[in-house]
Amino acid sequence: MKLLSTLIIAGTVATGTAQTAPGRHESLKQEIRQAIARGNAWLKTQQKPDGHWDDDGLPAFTALALTAATRDPGLDRKAPLPEHIEKGFTWMLAQQKHDGGIYNRGLTVYNTATAVTALVSSEQSKFEPAIVKARKHLIDQQWDIDKKKETDNPNDGGIGYGSKNDREWASDDAKNKGGFIYGPNETKAGEEKLPDGRTALRSYG
Repeated sequence: MKLLSTLIIAGTVATGTAQTAPGRHESLKQEIRQAIARGNAWLKTQQKPDGHWDDDGLPAFTALALTAATRDPGLDRKAPLPEHIEKGFTWMLAQQKHDGGIYNRGLTVYNTATAVTALVSSEQSKFEPAIVKARKHLIDQQWDIDKKKETDNPNDGGIGYGSKNDREWASDDAKNKGGFIYGPNETKAGEEKLPDGRTALRSYG
């Protein structure tokens, strides 16, 4: 009984101390909050008049900006969404197709998944129907190789980007198309000697 009382008292004191004493690294936390706020303020200036960001063919860009905005610790969750954020969501939802995907120029999985992340981050119940439709689209894109409805292939259940990379900088080399390296000087796929004698990093993926 004495031990229980001691633990209760200790817990109460610890809680009180935690509530009154300044948190550890508070200065760093404030700097991070301010950096996030400045970043989101800059993003706001980059929004297009109709509500999207950067490339309207890839809603994922808009979704990334909206995710950053809705995850800002300075955002008042109890108040209506700021006008520019609401405008961004309105534009993004207008890109949702009959199959539930949120995309325009291919890459349906990437764009839809990124859009769902933004919608969920907003914590707006009004977006739930759109989220459910988009989730169904993502599920429909999962791979079922070989025998259908059987997990008989190591890649079953996986998922790709949903299309192809049609960006102008995409490699036309079949060995590298769609892959990546970990950094300018590191890859998990080994190296390759080029005809001119240089050493190149092989694409992983």
